[in-house]
Amino acid sequence: MLFNSLEFIIFLPIALAIYFILPARGRWVFVLIASYYFYTSWRVAYLFLLLLSTVTDYICSRGIERNDCRSVKKRYLWVSCGINLGLLFFFKYFDFVNGFVRSLLGVVGISYPVPDLELTLPVGISFYTFQTLGYTVDVYKGRVQAEKNPFRFALYVSYFPQLVAGPIERARNLLPQLRGTYAFDYMRVRDGLSLVIWGLFKKVVIADRIAEYTNAVFADPASYQGLQIWLADYFFLIQLYCDFSGYTDIALGCAMVMGIRLMQNFRQPLLARSIHDLWNRWHISLTSWFRDYLYPLTGGRRSRSRMYWGIVLVFLVNGLWHGANWTFAAFGLLHGISLVIYYRIREYLPTFYQRTGLARAPRFSAVCENLVVLSVFVFGGNFFRAASLSDSLILMRNAFRFRGTGPLNLFTFPVDFWLSLGFIGLLYVSEWIGYKRGLGQWVSAQSLAVKMMLLFLGLFGIVFLGKWEAFDFVYFQF
Repeated sequence: MLFNSLEFIIFLPIALAIYFILPARGRWVFVLIASYYFYTSWRVAYLFLLLLSTVTDYICSRGIERNDCRSVKKRYLWVSCGINLGLLFFFKYFDFVNGFVRSLLGVVGISYPVPDLELTLPVGISFYTFQTLGYTVDVYKGRVQAEKNPFRFALYVSYFPQLVAGPIERARNLLPQLRGTYAFDYMRVRDGLSLVIWGLFKKVVIADRIAEYTNAVFADPASYQGLQIWLADYFFLIQLYCDFSGYTDIALGCAMVMGIRLMQNFRQPLLARSIHDLWNRWHISLTSWFRDYLYPLTGGRRSRSRMYWGIVLVFLVNGLWHGANWTFAAFGLLHGISLVIYYRIREYLPTFYQRTGLARAPRFSAVCENLVVLSVFVFGGNFFRAASLSDSLILMRNAFRFRGTGPLNLFTFPVDFWLSLGFIGLLYVSEWIGYKRGLGQWVSAQSLAVKMMLLFLGLFGIVFLGKWEAFDFVYFQF
């Protein structure tokens, strides 16, 4: 069930109405049932994988907490890691590794008869396996107590607003909230639904409109060059951001209506001033997950050189988390190496600013820093979006060919080009307001007339300018 579908538009108000009608103590049971219905609307078979991950981590976390023997605790932890990562490998990475081994052996003339499985990737498997695995590690480390109620733990794993594309929640944030009871609160419901509307606007009005342009270029990279590719790269950055942050806003808004505060997953990344700043603002739940659970395993805290290697390794895994393709590995390596370069030069930046005079123009230097960061992200988008490494290389080569560049407007309807540019401008205005004051606080401070006008414009845009059910959410494929 997609957030940008008629089915969800019907499902959400019915689910919320029943939620508030039911007695407060029994609401979480209904939300669990609704969450399973939400997930099985894609494919019923997927539910068994979700249940396997849930049962595994419930049993393992309880076993870890009940036993004082460290070796027994470790066995339970390894079982949790093995099953969760095994599911992820089997469905997401088996064919990738299998193909790599086949190609490697083929170079030396060895026959490799193992066929690819060609399995359909279960929706959200990368998200809920990481969430449950992080929970088990937290229990092992003593950061949280194991949840005793199996059904409440099942709700923690399957909570429908964030089930299929995050944010990847931590047990210490979400589980205590699931034990609470929340009365109907007009202000909270209003703010939550406003966030849902803004998320839908970013998805169906901005991201899905721009997708027509980016899809045309990335589907046939050899046919485009120069400004067409640069514009497609920049449009893809905006598309990806509006698509994923739009989903996150809808998830946060739905949860807020029910009284649940999910963690913030984006914090104005388009205004980032360094690659380090970017990854503190973009997909925060995933970045912090790797920082807390994977990075310590690399030994990166022992020395500077180990830190650099740890960063590159973590970002390589980050890239492959997004997909079993060499393009994602290249995307991760690019950002890992860029972050290492930033750490190497940042101590010299104040001196550089003093000598060049940029220190006397802080706003100009901020714009320059932001352009550098966006350039890295736009460049990396060639790997993230392209179907193969060869397509990525074609895009990068043709980006610097300007002879005979065709028209920039590749939309079916020319007006979509100008609408896209206008909506991107609106997006930057909202980012700036959010950066300075917080978008929600700014809206709350406005008069009733301004609020009604913003609501009307948002709904008008969604209904009459939205590309409904045109495209899935990008991160659903991960």
